[in-house]
Amino acid sequence: MSQSKDRSEVRWLHLSDLHRGAPGGEARWKNAKSALLEDMSARAKDYGSPDLILFTGDLAFKGIEAEYALVDRTLKEVKEAVGGDPVVVPVPGNHDLARPRPKSIIVKALQSYHADYDVRQSFIGAERDYIEPLERAFGAYHSWWEQIKRDWADQKLDFESECLPGRLA
Repeated sequence: MSQSKDRSEVRWLHLSDLHRGAPGGEARWKNAKSALLEDMSARAKDYGSPDLILFTGDLAFKGIEAEYALVDRTLKEVKEAVGGDPVVVPVPGNHDLARPRPKSIIVKALQSYHADYDVRQSFIGAERDYIEPLERAFGAYHSWWEQIKRDWADQKLDFESECLPGRLA
């Protein structure tokens, strides 16, 4: 995994809120991409390639599969710019899900998550009535995440997924 010669240091690149697939997003990405990738490449030359790419929140815009194809393309470009073989560590954001109807029971439960002990316990205990709607909402993210997990396994990285997307141990 490590590009760092000194095993006591870890280099990372932090990306967030790319919102791939957002209306007008391709034009914005096209305008910013060259300068951003050139800067990433220069930093990697100055300091070394990152060991990790921390991709925290809002990779996609509406949480649909086509957007994750754009995420993959973007990550490929970033990896080419920084070199090495960084491990991608994604954490989904509020745009990485296909939103359920505002009046759905799962939305109501989530709105009371912090105030209602029983609701929290139901999510923590992975009760199917609560988890299945979340799995559907994060379906495209989850499919994309499966490839990331295979990459991790290929690199012999150990991890444990929990019931909620983005929760790792």
